[in-house]
Amino acid sequence: AGVQVFFIHTEAPGGHLYDGIGTVTVEVLVQAALTGVIEDSDLFGGTGSITLELLSRGCTEVVTVERDRKHFAFIAQTLRALGDAAAHPLCGDALKYVQRCRLGFDLVFADPPYALPELPELPDRILGSETLREGGLLVLEHGKNYSFADHPCFLEHRAYGSVNFSFFRKGAAAEVVPQREGAEE
Repeated sequence: AGVQVFFIHTEAPGGHLYDGIGTVTVEVLVQAALTGVIEDSDLFGGTGSITLELLSRGCTEVVTVERDRKHFAFIAQTLRALGDAAAHPLCGDALKYVQRCRLGFDLVFADPPYALPELPELPDRILGSETLREGGLLVLEHGKNYSFADHPCFLEHRAYGSVNFSFFRKGAAAEVVPQREGAEE
């Protein structure tokens, strides 16, 4: 069985294409994918680099949502050239997608703009929706000014320089894992 992914990624404030932390993001997602994840989703698709990496690792379905039409066109063109039937790019608002999605992914990766007003609400919005199935993993990339350690579904926090990841498991209160900070790329 392969992996399905839903990935949210976007551009940074100021309109510059933001491809985030590259290999660290890929490492986090691949670790998740290789530990039993079946279906994944990528919100805020950006350049699609995470989507491509997950497809290369055998994901059976990767849904990528990107609002910016130029970024979406780039992602769609790249995925068409790849010809992988597991790739499903969508041009639209990731927050609206979360509200109406009924697919129940095993992994949702969200890399919203750090200035997104709704960023503090994202764990509740995603974990409370049908976007993520019961027992599924949410990986949220965010700036250092956010802490989700008190969230009932919080698992772990990892910091790589100024880039932070918070991990959540949908379902009963998660077993809290000690925070790991200062990991080097």
